Amino acid sequence: MKMAIQMLKRIVTQNVDPRYDRYLGILEQEWNREFTLIKNLLKLQKLEGTNPNLRPQPINLISMIEALSQKFTEKWEQEKNLSVQMDYDSSLVASNGFILATDGGSLNSILEELLLNAGKFSEVGQQVTIKLDRPTRMGKKHINLSIMNYGFGITPEEEDLIFEKFHRGQGVTDRAIPGTGLGLALVKILVEHLHGSIGVVSEIHPDYPPLAKITFNLCLPDLA
Repeated sequence: MKMAIQMLKRIVTQNVDPRYDRYLGILEQEWNREFTLIKNLLKLQKLEGTNPNLRPQPINLISMIEALSQKFTEKWEQEKNLSVQMDYDSSLVASNGFILATDGGSLNSILEELLLNAGKFSEVGQQVTIKLDRPTRMGKKHINLSIMNYGFGITPEEEDLIFEKFHRGQGVTDRAIPGTGLGLALVKILVEHLHGSIGVVSEIHPDYPPLAKITFNLCLPDLA
């Protein structure tokens, strides 16, 4: 299907009627949505009710987040004028404080989906902040990671539902933001497989209502 759309695009470039280009754009967008839906459904089916085959290894969180931030900027800077800022204690970098033993593939998928979510739901010209901290709980090392963006808020009722399959908030449907309602459900399952926890908090921006600061808080243990 994807190849057929690309072939049609080449044909359309020879046609002066702009309607054809617009129709093909809609067709490609719908194909991408359906493909993502099927892919995520298959992932969920595989993950649900199974014992994960984790491969813990030392992951440099700063390097991983910097690479994902670069991809984020390439996608969203021109489209919505969004920027990314990292917030962490630089003294911990020298002591390898942000090296976490965990499954790198799962962690990368979690962060990539959360950044995609932040991009989709941020208002134009806003900043996305990624904050890192490394506390010790009951003698065990953990990573606290928060991803904050500014957009239209999430109601307290929806905060409890946002990680459920196919749930899409009222504001999302009202504003016709594309999505499958599966991305955050996948994130939650992956986080649980890494023995972590995740939650979301939405607070009205004091200076620019109705904008809100939306923060996804992620806590992951060292699996070494």
